Amino acid sequence: MTIETDFYATLQTNAGVTAIVGAKLYPHVAPEGTAAPFLTYHMVVGTPFNQISKTTTLEKKRIQINCWSDSYAGAQTLAEAVKTALNSDGHLALEIENYVDEAQLYRRIIDWMFIA
Repeated sequence: MTIETDFYATLQTNAGVTAIVGAKLYPHVAPEGTAAPFLTYHMVVGTPFNQISKTTTLEKKRIQINCWSDSYAGAQTLAEAVKTALNSDGHLALEIENYVDEAQLYRRIIDWMFIA
């Protein structure tokens, strides 16, 4: 399995996340007309995890998860559910929030760092 498939499986099977978004977890963009709340994600950067003394097959990847909701509180709640689901896998690299006028939705952005 890859980091991406493990990441996706973790969120798709987590009761806290699915209670909020169901199966609405999409790479890059949600289909047009998708009702909030939902999640989108994409890889920000991926690099080999090099060590001085030996060659390794480990990779380091940063994945951005966008938590979309029609309310500020909803975006926060969804972000907390995602962080709880991923807590034992990797760590939080960055967190940002904003309002996207074009979509009329609140977004909480979580960048999560994985090594596998």
